[in-house]
Amino acid sequence: MSEEENGNGNTKNYIMAMEENIKLLEEFKPKDRLGFVKGIVRCIQILNVSIKGWASWVGNYEILDDLTLEELEEIYPQMKQLVIDFVKLDLAITKKKFSEVEAKQKPKSKDRKNYVS
Repeated sequence: MSEEENGNGNTKNYIMAMEENIKLLEEFKPKDRLGFVKGIVRCIQILNVSIKGWASWVGNYEILDDLTLEELEEIYPQMKQLVIDFVKLDLAITKKKFSEVEAKQKPKSKDRKNYVS
């Protein structure tokens, strides 16, 4: 069975691509608003690829059989903290932007009369 047939080629390609993505993120220095948006989009795309890979792994019982309790005890706390930090960032930004939108949409003062012309 070739590397491609048993999945090793795909895994090697994944590792190389993700290492390149890390390098690109580390070296990327946004200079303007569009650059920051581009960087955020890249981060989300890379994270999405990684999450899909993890979802595939945890759905594959052959791979799960190969993970030891010690490995899982090492992985879980790190992954849990990563998710907590990411969701906290998500919530902080969402709350801030929601408050800004709400402030713009506050009802008009009761003192003002709406006249129809």
